[in-house]
Amino acid sequence: MAHLVLDSKLINTISSLAVKLKTSKAEIVKRAVDNYAEGINKNNKKNPLMAYAGILTEDEAEEILNSIYRSRKSKNMDYRL
Repeated sequence: MAHLVLDSKLINTISSLAVKLKTSKAEIVKRAVDNYAEGINKNNKKNPLMAYAGILTEDEAEEILNSIYRSRKSKNMDYRL
């Protein structure tokens, strides 16, 4: 197994976080890797809208977006009590 080499700035950052969060340096690294992996996994999930990527021209896409914006119902309502 190869050794992991960390530069001094990163070691200082990990140490500082460990003190601030009152946890071990190993836990800081574990959390960071877990969060990074979670972000990668989220990005790899297929978004259903991506099926339309590249199909529309820029003008068509702009027209659809404008239509969506116009048709949205306003969340602001005036209640007279």
